[in-house]
Amino acid sequence: SDVYVLGVDMIKFGRFPDRTVPDLGAEAALLALDDAGLTIDKMEAFYCGNLGQANAMVGQRILQEIGQTGMPVVNCSNACATGATAFREAWTSIKAGLYDVVLAVGVEQMGTGLLGGSGGGTGIPKEGLLGSGTMPAVFAEAGMEHARQYGTTFEQFAKISVKNHHHSTMNPKARYQIETPLDEVMNAEMISYPNTKLMCSVNVDGAAAAVLVSEKKAKELFDAVLNEDDHKMSIEELKEAMCNADALCPTVSDFQINSDVFGVENLKCKIVANFGVGYNNIDTNAAKEAGIVVTNTPDVLTDCTADIAMVLLL
Repeated sequence: SDVYVLGVDMIKFGRFPDRTVPDLGAEAALLALDDAGLTIDKMEAFYCGNLGQANAMVGQRILQEIGQTGMPVVNCSNACATGATAFREAWTSIKAGLYDVVLAVGVEQMGTGLLGGSGGGTGIPKEGLLGSGTMPAVFAEAGMEHARQYGTTFEQFAKISVKNHHHSTMNPKARYQIETPLDEVMNAEMISYPNTKLMCSVNVDGAAAAVLVSEKKAKELFDAVLNEDDHKMSIEELKEAMCNADALCPTVSDFQINSDVFGVENLKCKIVANFGVGYNNIDTNAAKEAGIVVTNTPDVLTDCTADIAMVLLL
């Protein structure tokens, strides 16, 4: 069976010299648990990603802050893929049938300045003599090899930065939310060709977390209404579904689903799966005000929410 993301969240990224790594991770964990509507005692395992304090059992120290339940804790350290590795191992554990509900956290305090380039080993250090081990230089070397093999241009690399900065404007918890034009990226201070300053990540502190569940657990936790025969649901049917289901897939509508539907008393619905309705027939602003995610619309990144909706509805 498949694995699904039930809850996800992150802290506001920034500089937090007065906070500890476990404190940052604990905040993200509680946010994700709240998003999933679950508590720490419902978790069956915990996968924690941290590199800076890899030998300091950060996962166990996070649980000291939010609740030690006796669940297995796995600490992951894997360079830039540390958080992704914690997430992947959580996914793998559910996919393998070991657990049904798992918490994954990635947390780091980055400090200031360039990463890497600290030398090590014996003999004459190569740093500054034979290239550089700092991260902008390491990835520049990879970029140059990519350009050699595939003809990738400086402008194409810069467009990746433009895209990433654009994404930041839609995330209020990003360190910066600044639209960055292509010419600004390409004309920024060169750090290590082809990486300009605006192509490099800002070193900040942050944490993110996710609650993953098996398909069986997702179906246990949620009620869903699916318009299986594709009839045109009436306003009364839609309102009833809004009060009785966590997710709704109306499939067909010949009128706009608006605040008259989303504003019902005793609202329970969290997701409206927009498959076949057409986003012009759904008042996404009214849905947002009611705290409802509408999948497959221009206003929302839908991969995760659509996956959740599908497992609940099928």
